[in-house]
Amino acid sequence: MLTVQHRQANLIGDGENKFAVQYGTGAGVGNGGTGDTTNGSDVHRVRIVEGLYSQLTNKLGGQLVAVYQKDTANDITKASKWTTFGGRLAYGLTPHIKVLADLGRDSVTPGSGGSSRNLTKFTIAAALAAGPGYYSRPELRLFYTNATWNNAARTAAAAGDPLSLTGVFGNATRGSVVGLSAESWW
Repeated sequence: MLTVQHRQANLIGDGENKFAVQYGTGAGVGNGGTGDTTNGSDVHRVRIVEGLYSQLTNKLGGQLVAVYQKDTANDITKASKWTTFGGRLAYGLTPHIKVLADLGRDSVTPGSGGSSRNLTKFTIAAALAAGPGYYSRPELRLFYTNATWNNAARTAAAAGDPLSLTGVFGNATRGSVVGLSAESWW
């Protein structure tokens, strides 16, 4: 596994850009961890990641992310192309209460030539945080997420997965979740 990363600071206020290209083969396709140890040398992964973060004002921050990943292998069940892009905005209403909104889309095309598996989701949240900044942590969020996916995504989901026919959404291709999440680091 090899990763080459370029980081640039002080963009658009207190912003930062990260651009990375990763290449792995065999068990090295884990992108930071060990991948499937049964992979042979025919399994390859190329991943390109672009991320832009900025704290535009004391109260308003955001992030945009795009990923392209292509897995190739002699075994077509291990081959695919994945693209994802999304963004999140955070606005500090008070020194410790923020409103967050994010939108994202994922698409996976299997190497077998089947239909692309697509999922689009929108989340809005209220957060109690250490400060009004985008990366102020710890953060406790009350969120609402609405997602839509296609039949190919539902069919590819493992039994019991929320998107599968045996999952919580059953035969639906749209669903919503309300929940509580916490995030912290040190």
